[in-house]
Amino acid sequence: DMRTGRISAKTLECLHKLQARGVRICIATGRGPCLVPQLDGVRADVFLTCSGALCYDADGVIFSNPIPQPDVQRIIRNAAGIGRPVAVLTKERIAANAVDADLVQYYAFADWQITAAPDFEPVSRQPVYQVVMSCLAADHAAILAGVENAAITGWWDRAVDIIPRG
Repeated sequence: DMRTGRISAKTLECLHKLQARGVRICIATGRGPCLVPQLDGVRADVFLTCSGALCYDADGVIFSNPIPQPDVQRIIRNAAGIGRPVAVLTKERIAANAVDADLVQYYAFADWQITAAPDFEPVSRQPVYQVVMSCLAADHAAILAGVENAAITGWWDRAVDIIPRG
């Protein structure tokens, strides 16, 4: 299931068989590393996370393309200007400056409970691979006003993922 990360028993069985034959398993997801689903008995070899902005394996980071800091801070200010909370995804965690019902629901799809982080400001100054916020399509222009190197993507009409452009 694209939203929850749950897979069928048949798919899990197939992954086990492939791995037993020596096929390397790669998990590709729009989620951050802390939200990558655990697959019962399957050891992934490579992870493409945050819509491809952060890729790594057991040896470390293979590719890193965070959103430029000026754009992260602009997005946060723009979101505040329209009264929307944001969550930032770093390599280690997710931190939100506040939450609303739509942001809570967005993370609930992944069986994750999001709460406001008291240390949001310093976390937002770390390399940020994705910004998540609740909004409507009518908010997109205001969210990206003055932002040069980030773009909106999404799969739900009440929230978006903001990722590095390109």
